[in-house]
Amino acid sequence: MRVSLRAMVLWTFVLLALSSCVQGVLAIATTARSAQQVSTLERHSLEPAVSLALVSQYLDQERAFIALDLAHMPRVRVDAVDAELTGLDDSIAAEAPRVLTPAAFAQWRPAWPAYLAARARYLAAVRRGGTRPVPATLLSRLTDGLNTVLDIVQTDAGTHLYAGQNLYRGAIVSDEDAIRGTVAGFIAALAVGAALAALIIRRLNRGLHDLLSTARAITGGALHVRADEDGGDEIAGLAAAFNHTTDALLSAERRADSDALTGLLNHRAFHSELTDAIARIQADGGGELCVLVIDINNFKLFNDTYGHPVGDRVLTTFADLLRGECRATDRIARYGGDEFVLLASHTGLDEGRALAHRLLDACARTAIRVREDAASLPLALSIGIAAAPLDAEAALALMELADRRMFESKRGGGGLYTADETLPAVRLSPNAPFGVLDGLVTAIDHKDSYTREHSEWVARFADVLAQALDFDREARERLWMAALIHDVGKIGVPDRILRKPDRLTDEEYDVMKQHVVLSDLIIAQVIPGPDIVDAVRHHHERWDGRGYPHGIAGTDVPLHGRILIIADAASAMYMSRPYRKGLSLETLVDELRRNRGTQFDPTLTDLFVDALLAPSSPLKAAASGPGATAAA
Repeated sequence: MRVSLRAMVLWTFVLLALSSCVQGVLAIATTARSAQQVSTLERHSLEPAVSLALVSQYLDQERAFIALDLAHMPRVRVDAVDAELTGLDDSIAAEAPRVLTPAAFAQWRPAWPAYLAARARYLAAVRRGGTRPVPATLLSRLTDGLNTVLDIVQTDAGTHLYAGQNLYRGAIVSDEDAIRGTVAGFIAALAVGAALAALIIRRLNRGLHDLLSTARAITGGALHVRADEDGGDEIAGLAAAFNHTTDALLSAERRADSDALTGLLNHRAFHSELTDAIARIQADGGGELCVLVIDINNFKLFNDTYGHPVGDRVLTTFADLLRGECRATDRIARYGGDEFVLLASHTGLDEGRALAHRLLDACARTAIRVREDAASLPLALSIGIAAAPLDAEAALALMELADRRMFESKRGGGGLYTADETLPAVRLSPNAPFGVLDGLVTAIDHKDSYTREHSEWVARFADVLAQALDFDREARERLWMAALIHDVGKIGVPDRILRKPDRLTDEEYDVMKQHVVLSDLIIAQVIPGPDIVDAVRHHHERWDGRGYPHGIAGTDVPLHGRILIIADAASAMYMSRPYRKGLSLETLVDELRRNRGTQFDPTLTDLFVDALLAPSSPLKAAASGPGATAAA
């Protein structure tokens, strides 16, 4: 039976049109289902998990307050601690019942009142005080009650995260099945269309031959090829429809591989590029590449303080900076949140380091103007770099190594980190009193990561002076301990002041200065020895007597206090903050000399400056430190 060309073309077009419609419907259905699954994931897993993490942090703060030696504190200070605990109770009681699962809430209902009752009995015993010691059983029951509540919260948070992981895996599998079905349907439609075209080719050879050749070229990977639409006949219309369908599919694929905000590759697309690049190296038996993991420091403060539009502007500005500094062959991606990754093919570790330093230099010249009435803020980076096949041969291992090095860089104040570094020569003994204070420092670190990094740099600088003064090892270790915990009193500073990314007002500065007194009170009750207490108590005094909290001058300030005055100021000037860049080594030395005899002990200042300028200086050894890359 003969079938007219018009009928054949019509059936072919109908087939392709139906295929396109089905693919569109499947694509819409897949998108809608993905959106629903993401919404379900956020509502039933991520939001409760974040809320429970906040509750867990509140409970950790209560643990820190309970760990204080309340029995030997004045009644008014016990009342203050009780008030702080009550405030935390209100936050916990408001948040926990809202997000706990029914099973966890059933455990919570008896556990929470039991903990509150145990604490009330303990505090009542503390207030009765006098010569009668507080029974150890009361503190034991209080601790057990708090641990029980904390276990319920953390276990339920894990349950939410596990459920979210299952939802996410299910969504991925479902989307992959839908995509495979769509592609299979499209290929089947093309196969039927090619069979029909074989019947028509004898009467309309040129048009159908061109269309068939185009289809084969695209299937083979030549995605730029398009069918000839000239002629104005039915075949030309079919070619136009085919080209439109191909463009739509390619556009959807490009959108699926791109980050909507920055236009860079997304997480999935980057992993595909990295896997292919490593496969090419292994297939060729040679070659090398570098991966840079880049994190924007303090990005959350941009969002929290100035709003998400400013945060988005930070991300797009940095994406443009990456495009400008990288080669056309480099593959750049937004890996997630404020983290970016860069794949540099045919690049060794030394070339990768040079690229990283180029990015840091460009970043040092870049600032974000958040408001018309506000100063521009520096853009700071932490970079980790790893090379294949030098550091690792598998994509996952390479990314894990670069990511770990980025976090090491972030802990060190930013800049570039390429390899594991040795720990400081002086280490602290893991004694129980320091463990209590280090727990408080860790709690502060959860509120403000600057405090721990700052304290570690204060310890390094203090040890420089200790060596110059020929302290023995035990004295150096105790000075190191004092430096690490000198800001422990910041546990009592409100978050809004401690984490403020701008300069403090006079009123806020007066509140911040109280941390010295609180540090003195805490440390004096936990760690024996006047050297540590003297260092902490006097680290904000001045040589000219204009410091605080005691206003003493000259050698009336104990030696350990005078050492910590210099180390604390040097760390503050050397490290970058969100509202200013850290000082270079040369500028830092100039500032130390300028304040010699006013803020600092002149003799100790001279010793410290000589040590900083020596080849063994910790700043020269840590080339990726915060001052060396001020923008980081």
